[in-house]
Amino acid sequence: MGYELVQHRFHEMLDNLCTINNADADYLSNIPFEQWTQSYDGGLRYGHMTTNLAE
Repeated sequence: MGYELVQHRFHEMLDNLCTINNADADYLSNIPFEQWTQSYDGGLRYGHMTTNLAE
C-alpha cells in the first residue's frame, strides 16, 4: 500500500485494510501520509537516489 503511486488507489487499499483490521488502519491514518507513502511524497521517492549509477 505504501508503494502505491496513485492517491485514489492508495485510499482504496487503506479502506480494504480498514475492513480487515480497523485498529491497524487507524494507526496508519494517524501517521502523516507524506512520511510513508509514495503517492503523497511529492515525487521525492523517499529521498532515495534515482539516477542510473552506470552512467
